[in-house]
Amino acid sequence: MKTKLCNLFTLLVIFCVNLGFSQNQKITGTVTSASDGMPLTGVNVVVKGTQAGAVTDFDGNFSLNNVAANSTLTFSYVGFKTLEVAINSKTSLSITLEEDTSQLEEIVIVGYGTQKKENLTGSISTVKLDNEQNRPIASASQALAGQAAGVTVTQNSGNPGGDGATIRIRGIGTLGNSAPLVLIDGIRGNLNNVNVADIETITVLKDAASAAIYGARAANGVILVTTKTGEKGKLTVNYDGYTGIQKPTRLTEYVTNSVEFMELHNLAKFNEDPASTPEFSTDVINEFRNGSDPYLYPNTNWQDVMYRDAQITAHNLSVRGGNDKTTYSFSLGYLDQEGIILGTNTKQYTVRLNLDTQVSDKFNYSVKLSGRRDDVRQPIAGAGTVIGWIERATPMQSPRLEDGSYAFPWVGFPNATHALAGALEGKNNNAWDNLLANLSGEYELFDGLKIKGTVGVNTLHNLHKVFRPQIDLVNPKTGAVTDLGVSGNPLSAWNGYNTERTITFLTTLNYNKTIAESHNITALAGFSQEKFKRHYLAASKDGLPSNALQEISAGADDPTASGFSVDYGLQSFFGRINYDYKGKYLLEANVRYDGSSNFGPGNKWGVFPSFSAGWNISNEAFMDNVDFINRLKLRASYGELGNQDIAPNQYSSIYSLGRTYSYGGSLVGGAAQTSLPNPDVTWETSAQTNFGLDATLLNGKLDLVVDYYLKDTEDILRPINISSVVGGLAPPTVNLASVRNKGFEFLANYDDTIGDEFEYGISFNFTTIDNEVTKLPTPQIGGISRIIEGSPINEFYTIKMLGIFQNQAEIDAHGAQPDARPGDIKFEDLDNSGDIGDGDRQAAGSSIPDFTYGFSLGASYKGFDFSMLWQGVEGVKAITEHENKPFFNGAGIPKFWAENSWTPENPSTQYPRLVRSSNYVNNIWRNSTFLLQDASFLRLKNVQLGYSLPSKVLEKMKISQLRVYVNASNPITITKYRGLDPEKDLFGGRGSYSNVQVYSLGLNISL
Repeated sequence: MKTKLCNLFTLLVIFCVNLGFSQNQKITGTVTSASDGMPLTGVNVVVKGTQAGAVTDFDGNFSLNNVAANSTLTFSYVGFKTLEVAINSKTSLSITLEEDTSQLEEIVIVGYGTQKKENLTGSISTVKLDNEQNRPIASASQALAGQAAGVTVTQNSGNPGGDGATIRIRGIGTLGNSAPLVLIDGIRGNLNNVNVADIETITVLKDAASAAIYGARAANGVILVTTKTGEKGKLTVNYDGYTGIQKPTRLTEYVTNSVEFMELHNLAKFNEDPASTPEFSTDVINEFRNGSDPYLYPNTNWQDVMYRDAQITAHNLSVRGGNDKTTYSFSLGYLDQEGIILGTNTKQYTVRLNLDTQVSDKFNYSVKLSGRRDDVRQPIAGAGTVIGWIERATPMQSPRLEDGSYAFPWVGFPNATHALAGALEGKNNNAWDNLLANLSGEYELFDGLKIKGTVGVNTLHNLHKVFRPQIDLVNPKTGAVTDLGVSGNPLSAWNGYNTERTITFLTTLNYNKTIAESHNITALAGFSQEKFKRHYLAASKDGLPSNALQEISAGADDPTASGFSVDYGLQSFFGRINYDYKGKYLLEANVRYDGSSNFGPGNKWGVFPSFSAGWNISNEAFMDNVDFINRLKLRASYGELGNQDIAPNQYSSIYSLGRTYSYGGSLVGGAAQTSLPNPDVTWETSAQTNFGLDATLLNGKLDLVVDYYLKDTEDILRPINISSVVGGLAPPTVNLASVRNKGFEFLANYDDTIGDEFEYGISFNFTTIDNEVTKLPTPQIGGISRIIEGSPINEFYTIKMLGIFQNQAEIDAHGAQPDARPGDIKFEDLDNSGDIGDGDRQAAGSSIPDFTYGFSLGASYKGFDFSMLWQGVEGVKAITEHENKPFFNGAGIPKFWAENSWTPENPSTQYPRLVRSSNYVNNIWRNSTFLLQDASFLRLKNVQLGYSLPSKVLEKMKISQLRVYVNASNPITITKYRGLDPEKDLFGGRGSYSNVQVYSLGLNISL
């Protein structure tokens, strides 16, 4: 009986399997274009709900095996509408795909509106931030690095709350503020105040044709931020989160052995004067060598004490959806970021609501509300000071004694600092609250004519609270107590409160008309008004009773108070007209008439026009048979932009209150003029010319963009140098100089599919920058740089190092440094004066790169996805930290110096002998090219590997997406620069906060 049952079961299984296979079949077919009937090569054919698929061959043919009779096939191709076809037991299919005009006519955000990409005549870069919320970046400005041609992004610091990047568009075009104008959903704001998870796209307007509609403040380029909105259909809930560890990109290694430190210090003093008494006696050195008490005889590594692997965690939650009338997007964000330096951290809280409602066929309105809170904690003396203290600390000083008190060094230098106490004690907290409200409504007056009104309010509140504690440093040998100074009197409190409000009113009229199906006209006219107000108040008190009471009201001594207000405004009229003939010939003209309260009567108003033209060559009949070119366009533009970014009211005399006078034998309060006015100060103007080419090749797989730009900025606003005989008044701002920037931009994007499931994309951008000051009446010479006609802005200007003197004969032959000794730096006597001085300074390199570049790679296969982004900078110099004065005022010494400095036994040709006296001008204490290094670099900004669960699993879990990923930021930097980080303040020395590497694990979930 059992045998019969087994046989019956086996037959049943075989029958079911055969039945399953009998329901599967081979499907063949051909895919053609609906417009011309031509076969389409490279169409993706996928069995819906599975990973099975194929790609059409050169003749448009495809073949699929083992396809269930009730399956549905999905056909997708770039530039064509996706089509789903039910098989219904068919074995042969003939498929026709229609062109997708929404793809062919890609919409691009422009000033006060949108345009079809194929009709653009200006130079615009758009960066889609689809997955940037998965990168561990605290400031949205960092997201642009390496992603757009003509845009240079530099992150100077990894300090939490102060790690926003510097953005420059097509170089530095002025001697003042070169930051671009940032508009968030049309209202002026700060890019770093937007949660990167809320951003849909960032559009960069680079030339005058695209930016002239913004006239004032657009001379440095414009950045348009578009936040995410809801879509009609099903409610979607998204969670994106990650947690990770931050590490310094690089740290300077210091000598941490106390005996070695003391011996090197004695050597440096001997090098200055062989007859001098050693700083550290043999007895003291031997006491440290033989001592075992870690509190009396430490070998402190202050890097290990003060730096940490810091945690960063982010959570972002969004709810989006809508119906035929209303769409909505609501999001919450949270970021908790520790700093790699003790005593530094920030917490961010963000909320955003975007609500769009179509009330009727003619009227719609939009409400966009966003809020952000930042709580930033910094050391009482500032992070830069603490980092300087780390670099100055000696290994002979213990961080703490056995009882937990902070240690004072019993041997060494009496002016010792204490980085640990400076980082952990006291209070230096900054709380920032930002609210941006944007209400707009649009009404169609009649067919083709719409009027739109917008009101925007951007408010910022900042409360800065400082408490300076009493910090005792204890000598471990004597028990004596010394106070640690922390930038003010101990047991004192200071509060500062700042509030800012910008109100924007904007009205536009938009008109669209097509005549005879060939002539397309779009016109825009508008008016805007912007009012800015700032109020600042500060107060302080000394004499707080103890470290436990930190509020200002607890103070009893020396109360102070101060405050001021600032307000200014802008009023503008603007217009734009676009014309195209059959999409072939494109013309655009813009004009803006701006009035600024920063300028006086007769100079308040400026006119900023622009003109551009384009030719869509690919729309010509003679291009019909050129199959490999899908799109080809030439562009040209010219325009003028304005800049009024100076302190208000400089055209009139400014009097400062709070000044005291002697009157009747007593001091009484009054006012005094503190600056010289310039009633003729007026607009800074930038004239820009651009020539460009756009091309799409190989069935939309390859996109190319090439631009040449020329930007001349004239009447640059800059304070002038004045004689001290005017009584110490601040100099006036005048229209002083001119600067030229020119260069090329290149962008290439390639996207393709290999086989059925492997997709990949490659992007590369490259920008050259040629910067020159073309007019400057009086050269401006700094300590190690200059601004002069014919050279780049802030060109390094210093004495040239020729090498290292190896013997006395070389010193005698040189003749210009008679006091030098073997091992000192040999400087060039450029003016042949017989000595070394300011006359020997010469051009020593640029602080503006010759070119920047970036490239990215993305790929996906069967649920796995991979991406990486590289950023490069070439042809730039920077001041180093490694070479910055070892033993300076009792400071520490980097290992680099200990291992590479000149000695008779190690006759280095690059690094001089050790000295420590600041008046020793034949060594590193004189500014020279020795302090400069090539700061070019190539950095892997981000690399990420992710995996998404397959749809079958998601269906069982009843969710739309579940993706996990690992991510690394800044893991690799290739550079010759030996300082802390090449992506830094190029003129900064000690006290720089290192950039960070971040290694994180993240999760994306969609319901």
